[in-house]
Amino acid sequence: MDYLLSGLLVEDTLADIANTLFWPLVISLGVRLRPLVVSHEEPVSGSLTSASPPASEPGGPGRE
Repeated sequence: MDYLLSGLLVEDTLADIANTLFWPLVISLGVRLRPLVVSHEEPVSGSLTSASPPASEPGGPGRE
């Protein structure tokens, strides 16, 4: 909208380009580095990481 009223302002254009590149970079780095910050608490019982392996199918190995 400012472009329509005052024309091309180089300072504003450079600031817009810098913000357009800077903030997505910050957000993507934050999302990428987030898993690295993990607390060292014990997993809660019933979580997916402590699930038992699936039972073998009937007629599978070990069955006669």
